[in-house]
Amino acid sequence: MFGGNHSMRRIILAFSGLSSVLLINDAALARDVFVGPRAEVRATWSSLLANDYDAGYCYVYVGSDQCVSYPSKKLSSMTSVGGELGYDAPLSGNATIGVYGRYDFGSGENQNGAVRFKVKDNYALGVKLGYGRNRANGYFKLGYQNWKVETTVLDSNISAIANAAPAFTRSSQRGGIDIALGVDVRVAKRFYVGGELGGGVLSKDMSTAGLDTTLKTLRLAVKVGTHF
Repeated sequence: MFGGNHSMRRIILAFSGLSSVLLINDAALARDVFVGPRAEVRATWSSLLANDYDAGYCYVYVGSDQCVSYPSKKLSSMTSVGGELGYDAPLSGNATIGVYGRYDFGSGENQNGAVRFKVKDNYALGVKLGYGRNRANGYFKLGYQNWKVETTVLDSNISAIANAAPAFTRSSQRGGIDIALGVDVRVAKRFYVGGELGGGVLSKDMSTAGLDTTLKTLRLAVKVGTHF
């Protein structure tokens, strides 16, 4: 009888030990894969470039039949602070699929000759594919981004003077594809740090003081985030 109790006790202890091992493995897997809602604070450096740049091509329109040259491929750059909200769901194994929404607050401008470019806040929405292993998550994003671009054409008689009074200014919202690659590393139970390299192509603007070229965006971001 007592021997039977001892055998039952051994079985219970063995089962408890096996359960503990399984729970530990499940917890380790959960730490590898980032799932659920998340929020990030980001610091970003961005650059705006002319996609079809040619030093001899006049691509800044002024009215219907005039244009002003701009002797640089780089139109403007900016630093910004912003945030991102998203949700990641398990897909298969250590893979995840999710959505994201980002907004960056900032502005930057550059003047060259008779033209001044200024870029302001931008946002993006899209889908995200990730893969987690050893507390790190690599991911790919694909979506839509939108920037506010301001083109100012200065009066030809005072264009050589910095901060000259503008002849007229054209502001437009420029949208296009958003692509990014990044890595997040877990540093605590629910917190992570990461880096992201991204960019895309924005549409043309053929209106007054518009740009007869698509624009390329390039950005580099560092971030701190949490999963809820």
